[in-house]
Amino acid sequence: MKKKSLLFSGIGIVFFVFVAMVFSPVPMNQTEAECEFVEGKVTYIWEGGIKDVVFNLDDGNQYYINRGFENGFELNSLRQRLLGEKVQIYYPEYRTPLIPKNGAKHLSKLVHGEEVIFSELID
Repeated sequence: MKKKSLLFSGIGIVFFVFVAMVFSPVPMNQTEAECEFVEGKVTYIWEGGIKDVVFNLDDGNQYYINRGFENGFELNSLRQRLLGEKVQIYYPEYRTPLIPKNGAKHLSKLVHGEEVIFSELID
């Protein structure tokens, strides 16, 4: 009886940890120094998720601005400005069991040349 109780307790703890990992929020309020950095040429821009702006870079990776289309970005304008252009992207290192290693990454800062197009980083 005691073994069954320990087994169920162990399973409950593992399940709780798994659920906490799956539903953990994307890290916010980060500084630039806390983020990963990538530079590349924008090959495609589209709407994904729920009004997210998704960027595909020439290395095949994807990055998204959460709810970007609800916050003033326009698809045609972004395509005219950024397709074929080199950009710098900062993103938090963040994984959950439901997001594959090569899945789209949350974009925290987008820079084109000297212009900051988008940033949710703290100074």
